[in-house]
Amino acid sequence: VLSPDNKLFFGPHYSESGSYVGQYNAQTRAEEAIAWGPGNRLVVTSAGSFYASDVALTRYSRAENKKIWTVPSNYPYALILAGDLLFAGGSDAVAAFRAADGKRVWKAPVSGRVFDLAVAEKCLFVSTDQGNIYCFKSSEVSKAQSPKGAK
Repeated sequence: VLSPDNKLFFGPHYSESGSYVGQYNAQTRAEEAIAWGPGNRLVVTSAGSFYASDVALTRYSRAENKKIWTVPSNYPYALILAGDLLFAGGSDAVAAFRAADGKRVWKAPVSGRVFDLAVAEKCLFVSTDQGNIYCFKSSEVSKAQSPKGAK
């Protein structure tokens, strides 16, 4: 993944010490581990990164090089950031988490393992390994963010 400030992030990378997501510095040609553990997906912004493992979602601060939050998660297969929401896909479900604190604010059933996610025109598109493509409109997610609809 190439970040907005032209830094290259990679992973998961497997070494004798375990698996990690790293950052490559083109000037020094050095690699630096930024997250250890089995990981599946990575989203990088200029301020931080989001990391999906088999059992958790984690947000890291790039400026401070530290973990901001970690929440348990059953959504390890796909990850995308849209505005202030982090969407993650799992088996038979997709969910939205607030990027600020990791709180799950929305969940929807799908058939199959989420293969990939895309966001366009205020819609979330979800494809699964069963060949299904779903479209969720932003109003469905917005309702879930209100105090009465939050789950």
